Amino acid sequence: MSLTLILTEIGTTSMEEFILRRSYVYYNLDPGNYETSAIGYVKVLIDQGNSKIPASQTNPTKQPILSYSKHTGRNYIQFDGERQMTSNIDLNMDGSLVTAFVVYRLDSFQDGHYLFRNGLFGNDNLGWDKFVCFTTNRDLIISGVDSANKHLKFSTFLNTTINPSSTGTWKVLSVQWKVNATGDSSVWYNGKLLARFSSYAVEADTKVA
Repeated sequence: MSLTLILTEIGTTSMEEFILRRSYVYYNLDPGNYETSAIGYVKVLIDQGNSKIPASQTNPTKQPILSYSKHTGRNYIQFDGERQMTSNIDLNMDGSLVTAFVVYRLDSFQDGHYLFRNGLFGNDNLGWDKFVCFTTNRDLIISGVDSANKHLKFSTFLNTTINPSSTGTWKVLSVQWKVNATGDSSVWYNGKLLARFSSYAVEADTKVA
């Protein structure tokens, strides 16, 4: 079974219906699909996919903020580098295919002593599991690559039309990890192929943050 994670809709009604039918996990911010605290922080995202596994954050200081503005008429949530949602999902599920779609906008970059600071998706227990993040140098990192290389890095020398780390604009990033199938995994940015790679199974891939 494949895993698809998406934080907001990106296409037509027919595309939304396709995602709903096929997604193992699907989070959005339509009314009724999330729970907030008394001060408007998001504490639960209700899964609209097939698994019905929620994403949550019980620590009030780490709960993301529900935006008062909208993107294409829909709500979204804001993370500041310290806030996150977690979900107990097996990223090494049967079928060996994980696909993650993330709709995001970067407004700034968190600096600090951790090189991998600005995360979008995934889990890392110091074993180079499956995750997507940006370094403090604004390089895009895709982990879960073959056991020799561990990760892919896309540097900010990419021209501005295909720069996933540019700020102030909405973007769509998708990654497909097809385990133990040489060259069959891929990463896409705004519908454009950035690279194909080989993926491998790792232990303890059990949470999405």
